[in-house]
Parts: sequence; C-alpha cells; structure tokens
Amino acid sequence: MTEAPAIEGLALESLAASRTLSRVYKGRHLDTGDVVAVKVLTADTAKSRRYFEQEILILRRLQAIATTPRLLGSGCAGRQLYHVCGWARGYPLSMMLDRHLCDDLDQIVSIIRSLSLCLERMHENGICHRDVSPEHIYVDDQGSLTLIDYGMASPFRSLDPLQIERFAGYDTLAIGMVFSELLLGRRIFSYRKPALTYEIAAVSESLQDTALLPPQLRRALHYALGAPSEFCHSTSALGRVRPGHVAGMLDQTRIEDTAV
Repeated sequence: MTEAPAIEGLALESLAASRTLSRVYKGRHLDTGDVVAVKVLTADTAKSRRYFEQEILILRRLQAIATTPRLLGSGCAGRQLYHVCGWARGYPLSMMLDRHLCDDLDQIVSIIRSLSLCLERMHENGICHRDVSPEHIYVDDQGSLTLIDYGMASPFRSLDPLQIERFAGYDTLAIGMVFSELLLGRRIFSYRKPALTYEIAAVSESLQDTALLPPQLRRALHYALGAPSEFCHSTSALGRVRPGHVAGMLDQTRIEDTAV
C-alpha cells in the first residue's frame, strides 16, 4: 500500500520522506490551518503494525518533553495506520551543516546541550531513541530544538540490562557524533553502521588534540564518543553513560568561562 490515505480533517500536501515501511507527508489541518506531519505505515504485516503502534505509545509518553513532537492524533485509514504530529519548526541540522550555518561555538554548545537534555528526559521516561542523527534534529531561528522520528525508539521495559546499556549508550554516542560534525563543519559519520568504530577512532583522536577547544568541551566530547552502543564497544571505563552528564559538562564550561 503506497497511496496517500484520505484522512478526515487533514489535507496531505506533499511527500516529505519515504522509507521501507512508512511514508511521511507534510499536511495541513483543515480547521486550524496548522502544518502537520502525517506518518503513514505502508507495510501490512503484524510485526510492522505492532512496532508502529508502539511508536504512537512512545510519542504519547513523551508529550511532557518540549523538545519532542506534539502528537495530535492517530488512527487507521482503511488498513493504513497513521499518526499526526505538529510540523517541526526550523531546519534539519543536516541542511544547516551542508550550508555551513553552524559555525559559532556558542550556538553549537547550545544545540548539543538541548539535545543532551532531551535524551536525558527520554531516558528518565524509560525510552531510548536509537536513531539520533542530523536529519532528525530540527533547530529554529530562536535556537529551539526538536528531535523527530521515533520509529526505532524502544521502551526500557522491553529490553534486558545489556540492551539498555547499548541502546541508551548509542543515544549518548550519537550526541558525540553530532557534536563532532558541528565542530568540524561537515558530515562525517555513517550513523548506525559498523564502520562507526573506525570513524569515531579517527575523529576522536583529531578533536581531542584541538587546542582551540576548551578542555571541558573536549572532556564532554570524549565522554560521549566513548559510550558503548549497538555498534561500538566502550573506548574507556566510563561505567553507565548518561546524556545528562554531557549537558552537565557543558554547563560547567559556562561556569568556568564566567569565573574567568
């Protein structure tokens, strides 16, 4: 099933993204005129429907976190499951990187801090995202961040302790990868690929020696890039890593700068 469904009260205006199991449409609410993102499940298997329903439950669970999408509704049009979220404001970080729109260190630190706090709140709510990348991070003109796409997100209750460490660890590792790309001003990593082991080793070594990067930022970067994950073993004995620790290190940098 690939045709856009007819959903009462909504006009689906354009295809925003097409994936193996789903499509995302940019649409408009007919009563309010609000721009919305409508994700439609195009696969028709019991497993895909179960995961899509889990995604809807996860979005509902995260509604108190301002940096996650607002879930406006969900349902079934014919046999196609769908959910409707508010359209993310701003631009994807991937586009900002390609157009060199993130060249200010204060701006970079603000983005990474917001991302870290978003993921920390998610983990506190028992959810890991598992698919953080520049394509899924939107930043508006005021610097506000929205983390989108929860198709791979997993609730901790469905995981064993080792999976929690690796899945949640990948979220922290992804913070380090996004941080590295923003600092270097270019796309580097093949997210969610085994090649990450080699890519991270090369980038981590070069960035740790960057004299222009304040020591506390280097520490935060090293902490995130050392996180264990589904694809990389931990590069140091860090214990259980948390996204909130990255934000704390960035806050410490601000305190030290103010003291100077």
